[in-house]
Amino acid sequence: MAALALATFLTREPRAQDFEILARQTVNSTEQSVLFRLGPGVGRLAALAVRTGGEPFQVRSLEIVFADGDRRVFGLDNWIPAGSTSHAVDFGGAPRGIDRVVVWKSPSPRPGRAELQLLGIRVPAK
Repeated sequence: MAALALATFLTREPRAQDFEILARQTVNSTEQSVLFRLGPGVGRLAALAVRTGGEPFQVRSLEIVFADGDRRVFGLDNWIPAGSTSHAVDFGGAPRGIDRVVVWKSPSPRPGRAELQLLGIRVPAK
C-alpha cells in the first residue's frame, strides 16, 4: 500500500496538504542562512518546502545533507510572501533520510524577526 501511495505522489505535484511541519525557527530577517537539524527521528522524506511566518522572504536555495552524507543544493530563487509556502523540492528518486538543511535567503534591509518553517512529506518505512 505504501508503494502505491508513493507511486501516486511521485506522478503529481505535491500539494500544500501533503506537507507537515518538520521544524520551525524564529529568525532575524537580516540573516543570510538558517540551519535546521533533523536527524534520524524525522524518517524518510520525499520532498521539502519552506513556509514563512509574518515576514516575506526571498529564498535562494536549500542545501540538504542527507543521512548518508551526500550533499546537494537545490536552487529555488523563490519570493515567498508572508504566510506562504515555497515551491516543493523533490529529491528525484527514492525517499531519503535527512541530517540537516540550510535555507539560504536574501537578507532583508529591514530589521525584524519572523518564523520560518521547514515542511516535509514523510514516507512510511516499508
